[in-house]
Amino acid sequence: MSVLPCFSKILEKLMYKRIVKFLDKQNILSESQYGFGKKRSTNLAILELVTKISKAIDDNEFTMGVFLDLSKAFDTVDHFILLQKLEHYGIRGVALDWFKNYLTGRTQFVKYKTTNSNSLSIKCGVPKGSVLV
Repeated sequence: MSVLPCFSKILEKLMYKRIVKFLDKQNILSESQYGFGKKRSTNLAILELVTKISKAIDDNEFTMGVFLDLSKAFDTVDHFILLQKLEHYGIRGVALDWFKNYLTGRTQFVKYKTTNSNSLSIKCGVPKGSVLV
């Protein structure tokens, strides 16, 4: 189990705000990316979808949707790949070192009643309780 103390959550929130500001300033996120940038809420994504479906119906076009639940997507993010992407998009120096330190050296185990599994390194995902999820 990997649970974060309150101080870590404060640092995460500060880093999150700085990263979002950087991504916004550098115009890195796509216009189709919702939920992270300013004025790009998931509600806006729903509104845009409804608008497109309404227009298609008005134009006598067929509509089809494929919906994916990506709520657990962060659980599958490989740390090595994430660090490479951060560096590619301009996160370097102290900021990149912070992410490396934050993600590496973490372990987890399973406890069932009185039995514990072996402790294994965490190579993907974010710690439980993270504000980055």
